Amino acid sequence: MKVIISSGNGIADALAEALRPEKVDIFGLKVSASVVSAFLVTISVTVLCLVLRFVVLKEYKAVPTGVRLVLEKAVGFFDNIAKGAGHSAARFVSPLIFGTAVFIFFGTFIEMFGFKPVFSSMSAGIAVGLVGFTTIQGLGIKEKGLGGRLKAQFSGGKVLGLVVGFFKTLSDVILPFSMALRLFGSILSGMLIIEIVYFFLESLWMPLAVGLPGIVGVIFTLFHAVIQAYVFALLVSMFTGEATE
Repeated sequence: MKVIISSGNGIADALAEALRPEKVDIFGLKVSASVVSAFLVTISVTVLCLVLRFVVLKEYKAVPTGVRLVLEKAVGFFDNIAKGAGHSAARFVSPLIFGTAVFIFFGTFIEMFGFKPVFSSMSAGIAVGLVGFTTIQGLGIKEKGLGGRLKAQFSGGKVLGLVVGFFKTLSDVILPFSMALRLFGSILSGMLIIEIVYFFLESLWMPLAVGLPGIVGVIFTLFHAVIQAYVFALLVSMFTGEATE
């Protein structure tokens, strides 16, 4: 996590500096640092997948070991989560939540290399939320048809159906924004905790504030990356199951 080491600043000033949008000049074009991080993550993960496929996993093995075993366990883990979306939808949901979870993980973990976290920008969170929203609604319509999907939304009688349907639709519409706020809030809370730890240790003994916040930062970054990736996969599977049942 980014720690602002400046004894003249308070916690509020340090957080404001940490969250201030950073612009990067690329061939004369000013873009957000989080956009640069998003492209780096996308390119890095793509290259990693190609290396795994054509170098590490180029030979088939009946009994998986090493990297192949780890990957099969990961695929199996997301397959089990995707079962919550229903039998017919799981085959579409599993690769999507796996790929998006990987992007969320590395988009958060990239901070460890000195880059701006991808989800320090609300737009990145909204984009991921829209992926989930499109998947849920698309598979719901695919399974039931547009008419069946609308009927399921507004089921329960004329008056009650309208009320229930209104809140169901509202819940679906705000889903991308709730996911964006969850991802952004994760980054914000991590920065807040690290700043509090730094200023507390600095007030006790300055040498403590040199290395310990960095260790805490690594732990919190890994924790947030794993939790947010898992929560996204779980929510998309649950909402898809509700839309397709």
